[in-house]
Amino acid sequence: MPRKNSPSLPSVVGLSPKQHDLLAAIVENGLSLSRTDLAEKAGCDRKTVWAAFQSEEFCDAYNKVCLFLIKERVGEVIDAAIRSAKGNSFADRQMLLQIVGMYKPITRQEVTGKDGGPMQVQTLVGIIQDARQDGKTQTDAA
Repeated sequence: MPRKNSPSLPSVVGLSPKQHDLLAAIVENGLSLSRTDLAEKAGCDRKTVWAAFQSEEFCDAYNKVCLFLIKERVGEVIDAAIRSAKGNSFADRQMLLQIVGMYKPITRQEVTGKDGGPMQVQTLVGIIQDARQDGKTQTDAA
């Protein structure tokens, strides 16, 4: 359940009473309910649940409620990540270090030339050497 001093739940204007009951069941019981359990807690059948998740308005409200619930429990999530990171969880360690700005993932990019072949690269030194050779051959020819 949301904390007493927390902001109110997102607006659910435009939802049917059954859709409102589904969202209330999610708030009261958490996000991990199966669709069957959700239907049971909301007092409706599974078809109503499936139909609700086909509705754009319900899905928008559902996503807002999910984000609200996650924000409400971010402290618990970080505590759990810390406990796990103290064990052998590299992913939790990485996430915590990214949060505090002490870890930046390394990205690698590959570049290919025309038709996927090797890329032709000429350095400034190479250009100067080519120009010198061209100048020598022109002087030798004269």
